[in-house]
Parts: sequence; C-alpha cells; structure tokens
Amino acid sequence: MEIDINDFVAERFPYLKRMKTMLANPLAMIDYFHNTIAAIIAAVIEGGMFGEGVQYYGVIEYQGRRTPHIHILVCSILSWDTLIVYLALDPRHSIS
Repeated sequence: MEIDINDFVAERFPYLKRMKTMLANPLAMIDYFHNTIAAIIAAVIEGGMFGEGVQYYGVIEYQGRRTPHIHILVCSILSWDTLIVYLALDPRHSIS
C-alpha cells in the first residue's frame, strides 16, 4: 500500500488497515515516531515555551499492540522577570 504523506487523510485508511501496515513495517513506524517526537521537542521545549534553562528527559515505552509512546519530564527555571510578566498578565494576581 502506497501512502502519499503530502495528501494524507486518515479517514481513507481504516484503523485495521493502518495497524496491519504499521506492524508489517516496524522500521517505518519507528522513523515516523522519532520524527514526530523530534518536531515536538524542537517546537515546544527548545522553542522556548517553558522558558530558559530547560532540561528534559524522556522514556519510550511500547504498548501491548507494539506501538511506541513517550513520557517526558520537563524541568525549567523561569527568570524572575518572566515570572513577573506572567503574573502581571493574570488578573487573579496583583503585584505591588
């Protein structure tokens, strides 16, 4: 089965057919998973969403149906200036 990634619509491929294709080619599944996680880390974590000084650690596990998933722990140190800006934008806090 040929899948065009530039014109992919999940509804065209029933769940069972996708699972059979994925399990028939585990290397392609791992490559897709790796690219997806790398894009999320680059955009969200390294992109500055959690501030400066971010460290992260992830563990990949495989579910019963042999599909990978990841748990990521993110540790961040927000600067005092950044914290003040966040609090100032939140109407529940008043900064004197």
